[in-house]
Amino acid sequence: MERLFRLWKEHGQIDDWRSKKPWRILCELYGKLAALVIQQWLIHEGCWKDPWRSLVKAAQVVRREANRIMVALYEGGLEQVLRSIVRCMRSGCRVERRRTHPSTVQLLLEGLDWELTLT
Repeated sequence: MERLFRLWKEHGQIDDWRSKKPWRILCELYGKLAALVIQQWLIHEGCWKDPWRSLVKAAQVVRREANRIMVALYEGGLEQVLRSIVRCMRSGCRVERRRTHPSTVQLLLEGLDWELTLT
């Protein structure tokens, strides 16, 4: 949960707004929340099950392709655009292996000895 909220706060800029008027701030917040829910749904479909996929990189793919989604909503072909975005996430968005500061997935899947000993 914390990683999700961190992703939303840092990259979705959920806590930043451009106006000082309360109703505009609320509208902007609702718009961002709706966009982030769609982003999370696409990330879930595209790469949630693979621990070697980077959520930050997958979110960048969704944000980069947001205009294609909007055009597809207007002109049609939304399903094909969404499939294309999911394919993009599945083919890329890898977590890089690091020697000096291993990532969490490296520590969990490669770096720890999971053998249980009963005493």
